[in-house]
Amino acid sequence: MTWRNDYIKNILYRRDRSSVIQPLSNEPKKDTERVGVNRDAAPKDIRNLVVSARKNKGAVDQVKQFLNQDGNFYVTFGGVGDFILILAEAYKDPMARIIYFSNNTGRSFTNEIINFFQIPTLVTENVMGTSNANKIMDIIRGTGRLKPSQHLSDTLNYDDWKDKFALFKQKMTLKTDWKERFGNFQKPNKLAVLAPSGSFKSVSPQKYLAKDELARLINIFDSKGYDIYCVGSFTDKEFYGTINKPNVYWMSSNMVINFRGQKQPILCQDFFKIINSADKVCSVDTWLKTYTCLCGINTDVFYNRTNGVSRWGDMAGDYIFLNPQLWETMKLHDFNEYIKNNAYLN
Repeated sequence: MTWRNDYIKNILYRRDRSSVIQPLSNEPKKDTERVGVNRDAAPKDIRNLVVSARKNKGAVDQVKQFLNQDGNFYVTFGGVGDFILILAEAYKDPMARIIYFSNNTGRSFTNEIINFFQIPTLVTENVMGTSNANKIMDIIRGTGRLKPSQHLSDTLNYDDWKDKFALFKQKMTLKTDWKERFGNFQKPNKLAVLAPSGSFKSVSPQKYLAKDELARLINIFDSKGYDIYCVGSFTDKEFYGTINKPNVYWMSSNMVINFRGQKQPILCQDFFKIINSADKVCSVDTWLKTYTCLCGINTDVFYNRTNGVSRWGDMAGDYIFLNPQLWETMKLHDFNEYIKNNAYLN
């Protein structure tokens, strides 16, 4: 059975009756998907772009080896949201190289983004909070080509986000041209993009919606005639289960799944184009709200919760990642209050 959403059918693949995946005749060429640096150069294979952590080899040694090349070294620590921030600083620099000390979550997605932006990147263990962190920064400084993410403290102290907020607001990259650069879609219906999960491991504070909460949020937009795209990993999808509504889709960076479980591969650029096309974006504390705010897209963000109560300011990261004083298009909401006050949706 073939299914295609009308307004993205021109970039989706389809299955024929023999279940062979075939591209549509107007599928974009792979080389048109490059949006980052060296746009006139031949696209690099992902194996030549991503240098991943190797067993029995420490982060210090990996960094030293990665530094044996020309380029400007952009450095960041943390999750996918942190990586999105460093991309906003590096993507227009043709000599950009990124050193990313990554949390374990989101590695495969990070690799897809690296391939999309075509920026050589070292992805290694997150050494923040260890004695190696400052040692590594000193090594990179020694090259004279260090460009630390502007949301990082010079002393690598998270508390600086709260104590020196004005400084970060002044120096961070808070806007990009990504929405214009990646494009969007003309669509027949209003479109809502929902990001229900930041991390199921994070329970204090809680950074995800419960199953019934996502169902309540979907019902709001469903009753208003929206097409709804829930963004997350396949692990997220397994947690929330199948949503039996024909206008609700689950979307990862390379796949769209409908309510029947049928899968349609998509290109990374089209993943971003669908997000860019949204009339409403609702997100918990996850990378997606960082991306949409950098694009200047209005984004409703739900507070993190502790014991079911919305909290803000307990974590230093709130001052960078959940702060409407920093992000002009971000609005923070208590989830239950948002559900109650949904009548303004149109």
